[in-house]
Amino acid sequence: AGVLNILSANYGRTDSTTCSAGRYSEQITKTDCYGTNTLSEVTNRCEGKSSCVVPAANSVFSDPCYGTYKYLSIKYSCVVHRAGVLNILSANYGRTDSTTCSAGRYSEQITKTDCYGTNTLSEVTNRCDGKSSCVVPATNSVFSDPCYGTYKYLSIKYSCVVHSEFLFYPVPYSSTEIHVCSKSGDKTPPAPKECNGLRQCEFKTDTLGSPDPCNGTDKYYNTTYNCIKGQTSVTCEGDNAVLTCG
Repeated sequence: AGVLNILSANYGRTDSTTCSAGRYSEQITKTDCYGTNTLSEVTNRCEGKSSCVVPAANSVFSDPCYGTYKYLSIKYSCVVHRAGVLNILSANYGRTDSTTCSAGRYSEQITKTDCYGTNTLSEVTNRCDGKSSCVVPATNSVFSDPCYGTYKYLSIKYSCVVHSEFLFYPVPYSSTEIHVCSKSGDKTPPAPKECNGLRQCEFKTDTLGSPDPCNGTDKYYNTTYNCIKGQTSVTCEGDNAVLTCG
């Protein structure tokens, strides 16, 4: 489930209307009251947890403006981590060197080193991409035989991709937050889908706004990403390649 990500926080008063019911005017007129330790205190109590309770009290934050009736305003997001899934970067069933899977083989079985199975990537991708684990037999029956008489192996380069979603919620007691505009719930966010496996990428935000989650509002796109080194699996002909993201 989601965990809390604290974006900003203030214990004090920045307007004269929030939490003003039944208060004397002198208690709500000061609107430049900021608790300098609010963010660090809320972060320590809440960051990374699924829930937390924070008392809006001087005993927690000290009193940033004596005589003013204060309130605690916290802006936060819920970060939802998805399970890791396989992202196939490259694959070849054939032979590109004379040493891999060469033990006990005749020299004529390992001398051809320009052997490439043209359908390897598509076959492995279909069997494994987006799954948490998969098994791929390194056999001619799966990939056909790209070089008859050569002892082949299956080489797969892949990464385990862990996506995160940010789900934004309104700021409690804030007069500046009018509404929340968000588009979430897609199984695969558009940007990571385009960018997986690349060192860098660009994408246009105008391709992400259909349908428009809030017409007439200037929007921005949030995503998180991990930079992960690709892993390589090498499986000799006749064995099974087992890929897993755990």
